[in-house]
Amino acid sequence: MTCPNCGKEVNDGVKFCGGCGTTLNEVPTEQSIQQPTPVETPVVQSVPVEQPVVSPTPVVQPVQPKVSLIEKIKGNKIVMIAGIALAALLVIGLIFFVGSKIFGNKKGMEDPSYSTSFFLKNDDGKYALFNADGKKLSDFIYKKADNFFNGYALVINDKDQYGIIKPNGKMAVKFGKYPLIMEYNGLYVVPGSDEEFRYTLINPNGKTITKMKKLEISSLSYSVDSIIYVESDKTYDVYNYKGKKLVSFKKVNDDDKPKTNSDSGYGTIYYNGETVVYNAVTGDYIAKIKEKDTHYCVNDASEDGKILTFNSCVGTFEKQDKVKYKVLVNKKEVKVDSKCEKTYLSSDVLVCDTEDDKYILTSKYKLGTKISSYSTAIMDRETFVTKEDDGYSFYKNGKMVKHLTGISSMNTGKATDYFILKSSKDYLYYYYDKDGNKVIDKGFKIAQSFDENGLAIVGDDYYTYYLIDKKGKKVGDTYYNISRLGETDKYKVSTKDSSNRKYGIINSKGKVVLDIKYYSIDSRLIYEDMYITAKTESDGEYELFNLKDLKKLGSYEDKPTLMDQYYYTTNNDKVEYYTYKGKKFYER
Repeated sequence: MTCPNCGKEVNDGVKFCGGCGTTLNEVPTEQSIQQPTPVETPVVQSVPVEQPVVSPTPVVQPVQPKVSLIEKIKGNKIVMIAGIALAALLVIGLIFFVGSKIFGNKKGMEDPSYSTSFFLKNDDGKYALFNADGKKLSDFIYKKADNFFNGYALVINDKDQYGIIKPNGKMAVKFGKYPLIMEYNGLYVVPGSDEEFRYTLINPNGKTITKMKKLEISSLSYSVDSIIYVESDKTYDVYNYKGKKLVSFKKVNDDDKPKTNSDSGYGTIYYNGETVVYNAVTGDYIAKIKEKDTHYCVNDASEDGKILTFNSCVGTFEKQDKVKYKVLVNKKEVKVDSKCEKTYLSSDVLVCDTEDDKYILTSKYKLGTKISSYSTAIMDRETFVTKEDDGYSFYKNGKMVKHLTGISSMNTGKATDYFILKSSKDYLYYYYDKDGNKVIDKGFKIAQSFDENGLAIVGDDYYTYYLIDKKGKKVGDTYYNISRLGETDKYKVSTKDSSNRKYGIINSKGKVVLDIKYYSIDSRLIYEDMYITAKTESDGEYELFNLKDLKKLGSYEDKPTLMDQYYYTTNNDKVEYYTYKGKKFYER
């Protein structure tokens, strides 16, 4: 469940929120720092969705609750910025986006919402700063405290003075320097120094970014944000959270506002025929697409970020006669074959739909091999298997090397080391290499792709599973269920006895590394480390482990709640806080 006060995820049945200390059966009376902003306004959204080897279609998707930036920035939205005006001459607005498709930590991407420091609240409602080692960096001296973003946090002391603090506890902007500070996406607004410019946009160290005459805020408290815009009489100036200006749009009228969307860690902001593309996590500028009356929304991105696909998008209550498509490769727009009506990524490969058929595009973005719309498995642009006529054809280096008949179906989508096809004779799945040769003689009722450990999960029936290596050799025992734990070399397994099913963990050699004796096992990835919560019996204790070395951090009566920098649990009506080394550093 979610804490009604601070919004942090907590386990069912706990009595206190470890983030803010709220007693969960009481109505909260205190919130995080409240900014003097207008009320929230409705948002118009549109979501282009892409399915494997099926072209994307814009659909509507509801806004998701606020979570960390990396976890939820992948989604596809178009947002019309709207707000209640406090004044009319100059406007500062916030552009937000939330995600629906989790993409994890893509290479080269950073998470500005991450910090090694955090605030905890005592019984008197005051906040203190701690770090991930459990070290207390300040006393309980803050009346209010915001979460860290881009390495800084807004705090208020007992004298109602505002300040900006660093993760080490030192002040970036000292208390009392400004009578008021409002935080917006890593940047801050303070009162101006003269009558004409009544507001100033500053960075976390107090350096002036721009001066403003009057102020209007458009805010969505449950959204994840990456950029802001400042509206003057003549322009909309767009800044990232580092204070760098990405673009300046020449203002057409007061009613037409910028629109934005994000997907796959990238975003667009559109105004007056210009779509600016940027990295939605870092806020860095990528490219600009110019086309009158057309906003291009990010549809997808390749794993390395070199290929970005877009389609034209509109708000919920708007219509477009025809969806148009664009492709950026290495930050530059490329022209695809004129016969392509739709262009998008499938298994990290550019695919094109013509009026009648579907093709993989060549390196020159021309029509390549025609592929099946519903039964194709792809390793890369030149290596794939697709259904043709009475069987399945294997392509290597862009040329067909073998055609197999007697195949009823295939595991489609992204292929790794081998292709997996199902025989129409015995209805078993077999593994094939790029040349179309069977690499393992044995067939399986269930067969999954090989992972980075060189193992695949297979089954001889529909009820039990085991691991095999690339030679088909069985690794370890047979279990009722097997699932890989993230991207590690360990797997969660369970026994076949349905009346007394137990759970444990094995490694990539099939060896049991956490005894198969637990009533349940849950896992959570905390940035680079994964932690395991194992329950001994239905009414037993919870044991917490670091999956890397399976060192037990402790045993607890109530299930620990895992936060980014610490975990907590309740014991005899007390909330106990621990580091991820198992050290208790605070209780209340």
